[in-house]
Amino acid sequence: MNYDTLPEGFQCVRTVDLKDKKLAQKLNLLALPVFLGLVVPMIFLVPPNLAALPETISGLFRYWLLLLFWLVALIALTILHELIHAFAMRLVAKAKPGFGFTGLVAYCNCETKYICKRHYYVIALAPLVSITILLGVACFLLPPAWFWFSYGALAAHAASAMGDVWICTLFARLPPDILMIDRGAKMDVYSKRGPAD
Repeated sequence: MNYDTLPEGFQCVRTVDLKDKKLAQKLNLLALPVFLGLVVPMIFLVPPNLAALPETISGLFRYWLLLLFWLVALIALTILHELIHAFAMRLVAKAKPGFGFTGLVAYCNCETKYICKRHYYVIALAPLVSITILLGVACFLLPPAWFWFSYGALAAHAASAMGDVWICTLFARLPPDILMIDRGAKMDVYSKRGPAD
């Protein structure tokens, strides 16, 4: 159950501050092995074939164009990721989301609701699950020359979603009655019990 105000008897048991540079760097470093773990084996299964790209794009310009396309795709995925958080927040928690960016982390937040653990898991993991399915289907439906665009985006997104997975792992160790208020880069977690041992 979610609340507009903190229920009586709840106390703050944990604060997660993503503006803490060490934590933000740790989460970004956590993404690297995930990305490599998805990409390296696939290179052997489906070797990249840049020669299959349109013949009209030639030489060095082709690679700059690919890089630009890749960067635009990553920005679009980041926006889509946060919009899915917002949709899940509205659907599951009946809360009005807000958005922000710390310089290292883009976020969707809700400062008006104390959200229960079960609902927070849905909100946190909705983008990872839905975008992975979407890009996984794209890998099979797009022409072979575009496989690495969709699969590379899938791998990059899965890696960048490790912050959401890390938060869920952290919350799993906390008492089952926790409520969290998500202030974007900072989250406060409340419980009637003390922190989990």
